[in-house]
Amino acid sequence: MKNIEAFKLIGFDMDGTLCYPTQKFDLIFERAFGFPKSKVADVWMNALMQTGPRTGIEAFKAVLPNISEDEAQKKLLRFSALWAKQQMLFEGVVPMLKFLSQMPDVTLVLITNGPSTMQHHVIDYLNIRQYFDRAFTTGDVDMGYNKPDPQCFEKAAKLFHVNADECLFIGDGQVNDYNGAKSALWDARWVSPCNDDKAGSFEDCLALIQPQKTAFKINWCL
Repeated sequence: MKNIEAFKLIGFDMDGTLCYPTQKFDLIFERAFGFPKSKVADVWMNALMQTGPRTGIEAFKAVLPNISEDEAQKKLLRFSALWAKQQMLFEGVVPMLKFLSQMPDVTLVLITNGPSTMQHHVIDYLNIRQYFDRAFTTGDVDMGYNKPDPQCFEKAAKLFHVNADECLFIGDGQVNDYNGAKSALWDARWVSPCNDDKAGSFEDCLALIQPQKTAFKINWCL
């Protein structure tokens, strides 16, 4: 087992790992658009998760093809702010991130799938950017690859001049986070965060025998 000090770069997923929505996305979508997401689900998701830089305006133009560029941008900003306000940090996230960010010789990064404008709204609403050396969305101009593509992780390591075997990634997604990081030769932990006092601790998480077959139930407070 590696101690936390053995890693030069520690990465976190955001959605479902550090935070959770207090309302379902589909409800917020219908409130904003006036029709259910199910009517345009494939078009919406294909536009959101395309490879390469993207802000999210692509999805709005895809589901509202007759909209002007200016109106699409306004709708993107309103929707991004509305969705960000539905997010809640798991208990203990801030003290945990603050502790890790103060560790000497450790780079802390956030890597979250999604378009830049929408995801950066969430990051700023949660006020967690200050704890990371870099908060990446996969839609950022200098990222452009979605997890689980190993190039997503490799870009982050290369930016900070860190070797893959010195990197750890923690996320709630078996495919996107755990398998993705492993495919880039990073160490990884697959977690299921909660506010349950009976859940395991961060130290317990690091001690997990690899590979994992199930997500580790973790309380960031512990």
